[in-house]
Amino acid sequence: MGLAAAGLYVALVCLPFTAAPLGSGLIEDAQAVIPWVVSLGGQAKVKIGTNSAGIRAALATRSLKAGEVVVHVPANLTITLATVSDHTLAENARLLAHWRAKNRGWWDERAPFWRSLPPPGSVWRELTLTDDQLRLLQDERLAAFAREQRDEAEAVYYGTAQLAYPLRALKQELPGTDVTLPVFKHLAAVIGSYCWYSPRRNSTGLSRVLVPLMDMVNHRGVGHNMRVDENDDGSITARALRDIAAGEEVTHLYGWEMERPDRALFRSGFVAPTAMPPLCGIDYPGGDPDTFVYEPELGHGPGEPLATRGELARLQAVLAGFPTTEAQDAKILAGKKLAARHRLIIEFRRMRKRGLRLAVARLRALLDEADADHARLAEHHSVRAP
Repeated sequence: MGLAAAGLYVALVCLPFTAAPLGSGLIEDAQAVIPWVVSLGGQAKVKIGTNSAGIRAALATRSLKAGEVVVHVPANLTITLATVSDHTLAENARLLAHWRAKNRGWWDERAPFWRSLPPPGSVWRELTLTDDQLRLLQDERLAAFAREQRDEAEAVYYGTAQLAYPLRALKQELPGTDVTLPVFKHLAAVIGSYCWYSPRRNSTGLSRVLVPLMDMVNHRGVGHNMRVDENDDGSITARALRDIAAGEEVTHLYGWEMERPDRALFRSGFVAPTAMPPLCGIDYPGGDPDTFVYEPELGHGPGEPLATRGELARLQAVLAGFPTTEAQDAKILAGKKLAARHRLIIEFRRMRKRGLRLAVARLRALLDEADADHARLAEHHSVRAP
């Protein structure tokens, strides 16, 4: 069904809700999306379970050969939202709320997908954070960015946002709606954390696309074992990059920028504890909290513009400015029971500090070695001088 048919431009009467509910959080409901996809022309050689970290994951149901199709989702099961440039997450959540109210048949046909999603309140996104959680970030730039996103979502919900089109409060636009503000924020969080980005579906820019089943395949950087492509017909196909053992988790690369702790946390709601995390995008000169994507033209490597004593001092000052150290954060994580979001935030700031610590150590060693080389060269020239 196309975007217009889904309800974006169709004015239908809004009736009291009996639409299929949003996610249950149950593994069996997540698993139920697989026979639904297969029955409508898809393929799935996976089952839904948990990985070694206890996180929901897609696991191979049998041994797979390199190049073999692992998952295939037909185009008609994907849900195309507005472009990234045209609509914020909150505006896309408003679209979904309208579709749910005005075209319940379309919504209920996708009931297995909606039930497979995490339940309201469980999806990380900056617009869902409380002030107490924002304080745990230990960074006012990040907190201010999150508050801005939260305020914008609330303004869209209450109809006070200044947009390019007429807007009223959602409960006025959809009398009888059961979409409360927390549920509305959850819709926005799901879109932000689970959508794909397609350059093919709109000539004006990247479209956000929800893809049933593929949203349960986790990210992995080095070592991911699938490649995912959007085909010419709009379907999505994941193929094995190497042989995959039965029961092994199938993973794909969301993007190398997801290796940065801030990008992973604020865009997909996870943090991967690692011995050598890269420097956060926000910790580069000019790092932007709005994107967290910093592809540095100016690097810290040998001969690069940021390989300076001034940059070393700047990184040291950033690291010293936190109220807790990496070791203290590790002790907090190990020492007491924490709410899931609190644990995630503290794990993020621990990885951020580790990335800074390692960047400082590498840059200091590089500069010390360069200084030593210069000293040896100067000594060599002085010895050879008559």
